[in-house]
Amino acid sequence: VGWDDPSVELLWRYNQHYFDDLNADGAPQRRAWQRDLITLWIAANAPGQGTGWAPYPVSLRIVNWIKCFAGGEVAEPAAVFSLAVQARWLGQRLEWHLLGNHLFANAKALVFAGLFFDGEEAQAWLAQGLSILDTEIPEQILSDGGQFERSPMYHALALEDLLDLINLLQAAGGTSPLLPDLRQRSSVMLHWLR
Repeated sequence: VGWDDPSVELLWRYNQHYFDDLNADGAPQRRAWQRDLITLWIAANAPGQGTGWAPYPVSLRIVNWIKCFAGGEVAEPAAVFSLAVQARWLGQRLEWHLLGNHLFANAKALVFAGLFFDGEEAQAWLAQGLSILDTEIPEQILSDGGQFERSPMYHALALEDLLDLINLLQAAGGTSPLLPDLRQRSSVMLHWLR
């Protein structure tokens, strides 16, 4: 169906651009296909054009690509360049108008990009992402450990986001002042989910 077929529902197209398969069960057996798919995506999705450049798919794709590369997959130069372009794009288009899980995903992606890349721009992404999380975590994770939308699905997704951030920040040296709060909140979130 291509990357942006208007006859396909928007949510389906969003999922198509997330690249969740990069970190799915059995993903290492599909690496050659996945590398080709990343190359095809870059060629077919010019910056700023189409469904794949909406801030939410950009956020999830940044995280999925970086998790894959951090797991040992070689990051081709074109993919690294595209990641930088995506992070720049996202940093200018945060979903303040939607807030909730969208803004949280935006912030998480900026943290991932900020720690994946070096330099002043990367430090700005990291600071921006951490600042948003510092505000959004207490708002979105309630005192009983439940995610504020009170949906088990959104709760599980938010918990996965927190666990990803804990793993990332620990791998980066474990010095983030946000880390103790993330650990505490993920613990109560696990309890709430049980």
